[in-house]
Amino acid sequence: MHILMRFLFNLRQVRETNGGSRRGLTLVIDEQTGVAPDEARRLLLVWRDWLSVDAMLVRSAPLEPGTLTEEASGACRVVGVITDRADFTASVQRECQALGCAYTHSAYPPPSAVRESALCQEVAHHDFEIGGVNEWDGQPTRWTQYILQHLSRTHCERLFPQFLLPYIRRFQGQATKPVDTLDIGCGPISVLRWGVLQGLLHVTGVDPLLDMYRIILERHGLSGLPAVACHRELNIYAEELTSVLPPETFDIIHTRNAIDHVEDPIAVVGQAGACLRSGGILVLDFHTREGSRQGWEQLHQFDLYVDEKKQLVCQTQRGMPRPLIPDGIGLFLREIVAQTEDFTVVILEKGEAGGDHE
Repeated sequence: MHILMRFLFNLRQVRETNGGSRRGLTLVIDEQTGVAPDEARRLLLVWRDWLSVDAMLVRSAPLEPGTLTEEASGACRVVGVITDRADFTASVQRECQALGCAYTHSAYPPPSAVRESALCQEVAHHDFEIGGVNEWDGQPTRWTQYILQHLSRTHCERLFPQFLLPYIRRFQGQATKPVDTLDIGCGPISVLRWGVLQGLLHVTGVDPLLDMYRIILERHGLSGLPAVACHRELNIYAEELTSVLPPETFDIIHTRNAIDHVEDPIAVVGQAGACLRSGGILVLDFHTREGSRQGWEQLHQFDLYVDEKKQLVCQTQRGMPRPLIPDGIGLFLREIVAQTEDFTVVILEKGEAGGDHE
């Protein structure tokens, strides 16, 4: 992972720990890293709604005592350092303590921070795939052809879940306005992009890494593409849906390769159900039993599957199988779109169970 991206990944936590209030940043760059100040400033502008760059220092050696006292402005609230050298890091930490400012760095999250490490790897994966180069080994990436299709206004239709079209027409009725849709775990570019470009959907995207995905798109010069971002973006975890969104807001809620990456899939399904309007649908698209297939590593802590009784099941490595759909939320299984050893796609509908269900 590029050292500038590592720094930005760590810097995002400053916003989380300070309630989103605006922060003034003094950035110290170790000249040996090769990070260009102009590039750092360009990417930091993506976060200008909560961050301002008050000073930027490029140094070839560790800081002398008193350097930041002289260089940092009175608006400085956080000091960041981009370096791989321990003595350089220590000198900036010392200066930061003298100023009484928050501090962030460019090191990888420690192995003990399991979820942060997994999220950091997720950022690296998307940065490499969208850029087309694995920066760890310099080799071409695996999914570049699909990224190109995703970015193409013409070919992004190939990635759109076509099985949604009859439901979209149902929700639209005689109206022509876009259908209110929530995409949970939307990633850097929602798979629903084609529907937005066609005027079929109005998409709200939810992903805890949306702030980093905006950086990635800016880094690779793609942020200006039409509908590359959702109409509304919520930089939150899926478990926070009902704390941000009012009930019965959406006709369609969609999630692809994300529901088994959350910390509590059953709770997320329950919250998604609360956000659906009556008659609305929840699309769950996931890799079948991915926890087992991935060795229960990183974010893969759940096996999701449809059992022999056509019931959606959630199971942990050591736990008993549990229903994925909580009782009392009004969701029932409307349709199994796909069910293979590799992936499963189901549609849940919000309504009274026992009616005319397919």
